[in-house]
Amino acid sequence: MDTYIAVANANRAEFSVTLDLEQLGASHIDGMARLTIPARLRHIGEFYREEDGNPTILSMHGLLFAGETYIGLGAWLAPPEDLPMQVPSSRQNLAAGLSLNFVCSRAYIQYLEEERARTNPRQNLQLLMRLWGSVGIIRPDTSPAAQLRDSGLSPFKTQNDARLRIARSDWLDIYLPNLGYPEARTVELPQLQADTMAAELRLAVERLNQAMAHFDHEEYRQAVHFCRQARDALLGDDKTTWTTTVLVPVIGKEKADMVNDSIRALNHLGHPASHGESTIEVDRESARFVVGILTLVLRYIDQKLK
Repeated sequence: MDTYIAVANANRAEFSVTLDLEQLGASHIDGMARLTIPARLRHIGEFYREEDGNPTILSMHGLLFAGETYIGLGAWLAPPEDLPMQVPSSRQNLAAGLSLNFVCSRAYIQYLEEERARTNPRQNLQLLMRLWGSVGIIRPDTSPAAQLRDSGLSPFKTQNDARLRIARSDWLDIYLPNLGYPEARTVELPQLQADTMAAELRLAVERLNQAMAHFDHEEYRQAVHFCRQARDALLGDDKTTWTTTVLVPVIGKEKADMVNDSIRALNHLGHPASHGESTIEVDRESARFVVGILTLVLRYIDQKLK
């Protein structure tokens, strides 16, 4: 399936980019992912005489992203090796081949897949592509230095973001494995902000952030101790009935029991960490586990209560 993009330029160098999505390639190396899209360039402006100079693409930049607007996350076009590239005259009815290589971290590929699975699990993957750069009129039979000096450099950009659709089956069965997912996944703990959380969780989140501060200073016993304080702030005085009264009406008994058991499991290390006479070691990995589990539990509860 081809995707056609018109590129606007004021200097009689308008051209089109046709993407060959059937030949889309995917690869990864050293934590980076690459999507390669073969493309064809064709002049679509008025006829020009080659003796007056040839419209030539001198630089090209691009962005591939999900959603209707760019929000700071995406794959960036690597500098094309084929440039500078002359755009064939429309009189010739020819097209020039170009390889577009978009590069991003594998963490962004994970983000794409998790967002697709969360919002449109049965739908095809949709991406938007944006191109821009510079084009000049290169006169023949001149030195390279004179070509650049006299080219009349001017910018170009796509008239609209191109919409790319990748079949769900191809994305899951072909492209994701080639991009290194799920071979490698990144799990990031969110930084919870008390003022944005449900009112019932704010004091617990404040205590959790104190725990994270101790963890960052390699004070692992104190980190687990503040996780216990976060638990106490969450459950209040009615620790045995909190789940039944707060969570069960919202998410049902099974999910509420899951949350309750996760919180109770932290007591095995939380109680010893809060008593100075305990000789149980609280190492970095154990503290990371406690902080991580409680962070995910509080975020899950917040999502369900809102």
